Amino acid sequence: HLNSCASKVQPFLDLILELFQTMDQTVKDTFDTPAAAGSSTAVAPGTPQYNSPRPASPVASTTSLAAEVGSDQPQTRQLQKGTQSFKLVAECPIIVVSIFQAHRSMVAKNVEAFVHRIKAILSLQAGPQKRAHEEAREKGTTFVGVAKDIKNRAAFGELVTAQVKTMSFLAYLLRVYQKLLADFLTELPEIVVRLLQDCPREKSSARKELLVAIRHIVNFNIRTIFLPKLDELLDERTLIGDGLTVYETLRPLAFTM
Repeated sequence: HLNSCASKVQPFLDLILELFQTMDQTVKDTFDTPAAAGSSTAVAPGTPQYNSPRPASPVASTTSLAAEVGSDQPQTRQLQKGTQSFKLVAECPIIVVSIFQAHRSMVAKNVEAFVHRIKAILSLQAGPQKRAHEEAREKGTTFVGVAKDIKNRAAFGELVTAQVKTMSFLAYLLRVYQKLLADFLTELPEIVVRLLQDCPREKSSARKELLVAIRHIVNFNIRTIFLPKLDELLDERTLIGDGLTVYETLRPLAFTM
């Protein structure tokens, strides 16, 4: 069974690497680009009701016949491709782990490329969220939660979830490939603290998975990298968040980490 899929493994891993590579632009498009005025544009009569996008096209174009009540012309809505979905990216790390475990011969030639993509994914920040952290630092305070300028809270939660899943992938790779991640380890504590601070209160499952990943990382022989950030990491608002669910259910896990 595994041998029958072997020829498809590398192309599939290449596709996942490509998905990771597009996330930087997707984050900018989702959170940093002002929404265009109006969500639809008129289509000339006779235009086909569905325009199949080119493979490299960033969006798919569909036509809604009843986009506006009383409109004589059909309207088009610009829809993101599935490859620009944070939800899709969130499912990729566990798939890659499964592939690496099933096809160990593929690990050596792919792990370095995935390490670079992991670094990039974990370093991504929504523009408004980054500004909120910078403004808080200037005031000598800590910002926890979702910035008020984040207009798409659901998408932001999906981005954080994707980064948390990637952190779990990182914890898996650290068991064997610490040398490849050596230059990234100094940045890791700051990223861990930021993800804890950014995790929306409604994403209790994501925070739980992040705490488990942090526990695994702390148990490695690199735990001393967290010393400069220890006070921030152990701040209750950062570690547990400000949601009632996480406060009541995740305190034991957080405090035994």
